[in-house]
Amino acid sequence: MRVVIINQHIADAIGGSELQCDLIAKGLQKRGHEVVYFAVESRAALSNEPYMVVPCKRSVVAIAKLISKYQPDVVYWRFNRNMLLRIMLVLRLMRKSVVFGLSHVFDVTKWAYKPLVRQNGILYKIHHVLRIGRQRLINRINYFGYYLVDGAVAQVVDQLNKLPVKHQKLIRSSGVSSKGGFEWARPYIVWIANLKPAKHPESFVALADKFRDSGVDFLMVGGVRSSAFKYIEDQSTLPPNCFYLGPRSVNEAAAILHGALFLVHTCEPEGFPNVMIQAWLCGKPVVSLYYDPDMIIETQKIGFLAKDMAGLVRCTEQLIQNKVLRALINERATKFARKEFDLEHNVKELENFFMEVLSA
Repeated sequence: MRVVIINQHIADAIGGSELQCDLIAKGLQKRGHEVVYFAVESRAALSNEPYMVVPCKRSVVAIAKLISKYQPDVVYWRFNRNMLLRIMLVLRLMRKSVVFGLSHVFDVTKWAYKPLVRQNGILYKIHHVLRIGRQRLINRINYFGYYLVDGAVAQVVDQLNKLPVKHQKLIRSSGVSSKGGFEWARPYIVWIANLKPAKHPESFVALADKFRDSGVDFLMVGGVRSSAFKYIEDQSTLPPNCFYLGPRSVNEAAAILHGALFLVHTCEPEGFPNVMIQAWLCGKPVVSLYYDPDMIIETQKIGFLAKDMAGLVRCTEQLIQNKVLRALINERATKFARKEFDLEHNVKELENFFMEVLSA
């Protein structure tokens, strides 16, 4: 089976969907399928991957030409709703089967828009309203593309049966075991995400300030994606026990996580956070401020859902002080993660789903 995967590539954009597409591509290739990865907005072709990577412009015409050239049996679209209606009309005319990979809560939200940082002044406010209105309209138009999609893969139960797609299936995201190698002088807690409004890095900075005399450091990993958080790059603006390490590769971030006491997650609900999966594979508790995907944290007892800032402080204090509790969670988290997020199993499930869609 020849599979075309369409998304940005992890070599160009470090993000959850890019990581999952890379793992899926490697897994399918290992299972004997031919994988061609259309890397949207990529700088150059990558030759060091076990699958073929083809740079692709963010254009319906460019994608259509590549589809015509490589003639896939199935297209795995993981590029959110970008250009979805137009590309689906073209792919339908080309008689190609398309499976949509859900990555974000916005994928199932009809009038979706990304939050913007508000600024003072009437012109900024008008600009803010117009940009959000434009986002909502474009996303609503592209929502009609789902009516032409053959199958959809959800990461969490809450994403299922929310789209006008006949074939839908829950297939968990996957993770890979990580190794250590990162050294830090004191015990530390880690936060890993790109710095933008939906991730709430300011909450982690505020949390670090509450524990400035605890003997524990708070490390932040990720690229600054919003000017509102440029100040975090300046160490003098942070509490003395809070350190911004900047953007790191997936392997580097995993090594940092491997040595942490636990992970703090302050992001709003999106998809299934890859960093949570990685933390559990490392046997690390997860303390989440807002989001517990499918209530896994609480039902499996592999961390805490804080719900508010006061709860975040309490949970953090408990895990810092209770070494025995961290050890118990370590055992539960590792066992659960190795079963639930196993790459080989999940790739096989995706392969079966592709075959189901093709046969239908």
